[in-house]
Amino acid sequence: MTIFRFTSRADLVWPAISGSEILTDLGDVDGAHYMHCPASVTMPEQPDEAGYATVSDAEELAALRRTSGVFTQNRIRVRELLAESDWTQLSDTGLTSSQGQSWADYRGALRAIMEANDPAPAWPDKPEMDVSAYDAAVLKIDRVHAGFLRRATGNASMEERDTWQAKALAAEAFLGNTASKAQKAGLKAEADMTGVTSRQLATAIRARANAYIVLLGKAAGWRRAAMADIKTAKTDEEILASLAEWSEKASATMDAPGS
Repeated sequence: MTIFRFTSRADLVWPAISGSEILTDLGDVDGAHYMHCPASVTMPEQPDEAGYATVSDAEELAALRRTSGVFTQNRIRVRELLAESDWTQLSDTGLTSSQGQSWADYRGALRAIMEANDPAPAWPDKPEMDVSAYDAAVLKIDRVHAGFLRRATGNASMEERDTWQAKALAAEAFLGNTASKAQKAGLKAEADMTGVTSRQLATAIRARANAYIVLLGKAAGWRRAAMADIKTAKTDEEILASLAEWSEKASATMDAPGS
């Protein structure tokens, strides 16, 4: 795999490629054009006029990852796939230790794509699981519960969610006139960037935090009730019927007033 840049498309000597081999256009950065060449393709000798060079500098590659639309789309897909599998990181998922490790390896492979210099990565396969009707129902409940949480957060990244508790504490302290200097400085920095006052920002953060707590309660209540119902089912048919009933209730729970 090679990433190369050139300055003159007219003078570039293109390689011979088969139908299954693809040169990926990575776009322009600072006047140079970048492309990705798979390992199976050999680039021919290039004239000086083409301005051709392979790219190996770490800083140049990092800048390309930040700016190229191809890498951006890869990051978006990674975040989507990680969000879809967030439920595997929750407690009481019904996964065996082996299944849990398979999902951890899968998520690790996805994160590695974020840092790789390959715009056409080999995407990992989702782990396959052979489970009973009960285990399948538990997995479905956890996926729906995880969907509740993603909806409640507006599909915010895990990194962003990690900041919420500190911001909520800072907002509460500010509105209670007990904020530390660091809390005041943090709120002011964000407020200045968004064109509001620190008090307005703190009020908005507290309102969102309170609404989020309500949604967490609804999601937790739905999961607890669904799990209790599944556990009392005595046959696979009863499990499937219970799961269908609670799946219908899922949307009603999240769409209720205040959600």
